[in-house]
Amino acid sequence: MSYEFSSEGDRLNLPNPFRVENWFRFSAAALLFVGGLAALLLSRHNLSTHRGLWAFLPLALGVFLLGSGINYARMGMMQLRFYFGRGQPLGLAAEILASNQDGTTKEAEDLQHRMRSGALWFREPQGALNGLLYSLIPALIYAPEPIRQLTQSQFQSGLAVLATLLSFLVAAVGFDNTSDCVWVAFLFFGFTCFLLLRPMDGSARQAASLSPAGLIGLLLVAVFAPILVPLISRRLPDLSWFPLITQTFALMVCAGIAVLLFFVALVQQTVIPPKTSMGTELATVSINGQPKQLLDELERQMQHRWVEQIPNRRYVRHTPRVEGQSGQFTGQLFEETQPLPREDMRRINFKSAFSEPRYRWLVSLNAYGVVLVAVSVFCLLWFAVEFSSSIGERQTATLGWATFGIAMLAVGAYCLKVGHKLWARFDFLSKLVWVQFDGNFQRSRMNLGAQFSDRVRTESDVIAVNDMSVRVWVAEIDSVTFDRDHRRMIVGMRGLPDEAREIRQLIEQCAQQQTFVVAPTSQRDIEKIALAGALNHLGDKDTSHLLPEQTKAMLRGQKTQPSPIHKPTRSYCAGCGDALASDARFCDSCGRAVN
Repeated sequence: MSYEFSSEGDRLNLPNPFRVENWFRFSAAALLFVGGLAALLLSRHNLSTHRGLWAFLPLALGVFLLGSGINYARMGMMQLRFYFGRGQPLGLAAEILASNQDGTTKEAEDLQHRMRSGALWFREPQGALNGLLYSLIPALIYAPEPIRQLTQSQFQSGLAVLATLLSFLVAAVGFDNTSDCVWVAFLFFGFTCFLLLRPMDGSARQAASLSPAGLIGLLLVAVFAPILVPLISRRLPDLSWFPLITQTFALMVCAGIAVLLFFVALVQQTVIPPKTSMGTELATVSINGQPKQLLDELERQMQHRWVEQIPNRRYVRHTPRVEGQSGQFTGQLFEETQPLPREDMRRINFKSAFSEPRYRWLVSLNAYGVVLVAVSVFCLLWFAVEFSSSIGERQTATLGWATFGIAMLAVGAYCLKVGHKLWARFDFLSKLVWVQFDGNFQRSRMNLGAQFSDRVRTESDVIAVNDMSVRVWVAEIDSVTFDRDHRRMIVGMRGLPDEAREIRQLIEQCAQQQTFVVAPTSQRDIEKIALAGALNHLGDKDTSHLLPEQTKAMLRGQKTQPSPIHKPTRSYCAGCGDALASDARFCDSCGRAVN
């Protein structure tokens, strides 16, 4: 998108909201980058000492760590600059761009219904687990819809991780064969990674959920796994040498802590029950003239109220139509002022993020993710060193460091990725103004001036509107969005009765000042009318003085002499008698000086 600059004001120039998140992203990128370089150096040493094919394992590990670090750095660099243009954030409904265009949309009608009723609507939670969640956190129902979806999904994901951990513990106790226990651990290890990585697809609705059927399935696995796995594992390779049981348990515990931190950070994004109200005004107005003049005056006044000289978002416009001798008409105008960010959005930095309740747990989640990434890099490097310098059974023992490092890297990636949605939240303040008027009209002709006695008369067609209903709604709204290109959602609404009263009085004053008498306004028209009136009353002492002197002389029959034309006099030379120019100082013929 293009960058637009205006020196009128800087209220739209927000600090980068991803500034704090970038610190954690670049920290994780640095850790992974250093670990990747160390793994590459180790691989070069192994290749130079002819360690065989095992020397390529640190090489592959180094490439993986470098790729992960570059990816974190890439995402951070994409967020180094953030800009909200004048066309952003998006409106609450589809906008009418042309100034003289009429139209409305379904979204705008829903907004008008909210303003008319003076209330906000919130979707009821569905499902047994959501019913439990909303009973534990009643204020969650007032949160924005994306926050509600994330909270619901993470609540179910947390229950799924907890149920998976309990199921794994129950299943692991019932095994006597180590190989069978490792196969079960491998199954739960993969399922836990799936729970963590699936929400990273970018859609909160795709997050893993725990349904009653899923809970029953986990219980069945916990109870019958000790019986079914031995029957199947006879045909599978022996994995008793693979260290995975402790790592699976550590993965589930760390994943549970991460989900808990994110869930608490989500709860901090909820709001208290909003106090909704509406500023309304109702008036009865009569006007002799075109009702559209009221709409024109209203549009001019709305332009005077532009914020930072930015045009309002126009959602509904309906020009009153008066056709025929009589009938009904209706007109309305529905606009929103330019949304401005809340003042607390301007104070987000690394220091204040730890003190603000809304960001404190989110920072803790990101810090926890960076710590796990550091642990993962250490474990993977330690595995590479030990694996390259060991042979036989010692090499299989070092695989535990690799599996533990992979587990911590998955949880760390979850922490850094899932919190991005909350960093991208933006809260705005704006005003909604809706004016509607409707009534009946009657056309008539009006003559002003006596037909025989008055010299100046006027006639005009008059549209008489009696007892027109004027309704005004004005409210200040709190809206939120989670991306520059996403539509905003209303989370709070407060009525502004003073501004509604001001607009109502403006319309009443405009109606009272309308005129239907046609009169000359030019100065030359006034002079001509005065002269015509004086000629009509010729002979009256009271009006004869209005005539110019030249006109009076013409009316008395006197001939006026034209102004004399002054002709230049000719001079001649005293010596030779030739004509001289008017400004000559010497004669052109004889050269004699002119006196």
